[in-house]
Amino acid sequence: ADGSAAQHWNEAAGLAGLKEAERFFRDFDGAHNGLVRGALLPDRIETCTPALLERTAAVQRELDAPLRLHCCQSRYEVELVRRLRDTSSLQWLDNYGLLNPRSVLPHGILHSGEHELQRLADTGASLVHCPVVFAREGDALDSFGAYRARGINLAMGTDTFPADMLDNLRQGLNIARVKEGDAEHTRMLDLYNAATLGGAQALGRDDLGRLAPGARADITVFRLGTFHQGPFFDPLKNLFTAGRGDDCIASFIDGRSVMQDGQVIGADYADLQRRADALFQKQMQHHAERAFGNPPWRTLFHSAIPFADSYSADAPLLDARALSAH
Repeated sequence: ADGSAAQHWNEAAGLAGLKEAERFFRDFDGAHNGLVRGALLPDRIETCTPALLERTAAVQRELDAPLRLHCCQSRYEVELVRRLRDTSSLQWLDNYGLLNPRSVLPHGILHSGEHELQRLADTGASLVHCPVVFAREGDALDSFGAYRARGINLAMGTDTFPADMLDNLRQGLNIARVKEGDAEHTRMLDLYNAATLGGAQALGRDDLGRLAPGARADITVFRLGTFHQGPFFDPLKNLFTAGRGDDCIASFIDGRSVMQDGQVIGADYADLQRRADALFQKQMQHHAERAFGNPPWRTLFHSAIPFADSYSADAPLLDARALSAH
């Protein structure tokens, strides 16, 4: 009632989910000429129990599976792990052998000191840098250049909507330089390499992230010379400073064309938009079931402009596309 958060533990459900992940991995890893790969994906460290982490570590070793686990991303997480486990998030993972070259860890913003950064570098674990989602909350990695100088492998992610990698690269570059106080420690090429080679290294795949003999011919094609990109100077610099996600006009996976002229082959974009709107509406309504006192779901969300939000708390959202047409 006072707005504070508590935990509801269901360890049996977590262990059952891990068992299902293990089954999927054994059944499908490497299927379709290697296009389907398995991984272990516990959500976030503060919702894991000791038994779940211990079993996860054993399965990872047995299957040689990639592990993705969000950690060091919020003060709530750090304080909860400290209170429940009497250690830091990274140290708790290290206690189970889960800092290793097959571990992929978003986001790594909060740590207990330089010794933990060095431990990350020494164990070969990778961090996934997602600058936009944290900048929206007023937080940032401090800093991309400092982590990289430590020898930590950095990959790039989005972890929010829109899943625009170019936007994350651009904002990531600017945020790094603000944090570092200069434009010398982090280059455009450093973030580009994180989005390509760093991601491949995190997955343990030297056949991804590059155009080279023996690689899988995963290729994205970007349009250059558009008006919004300004005068053309350099492909990478134009994309970094003025590019956007929909400048991607073609994509190939293992040499197979999956996108042409900016459209995913076989996708009905209008239908996808309608379904997304309906599912998002359902998701927002579901929040009322989880909120204390089950208030009207509409009271849990707030428009940027209050007077545009004056209809009934139980009414569905206005169709913004219809509204803009008026």
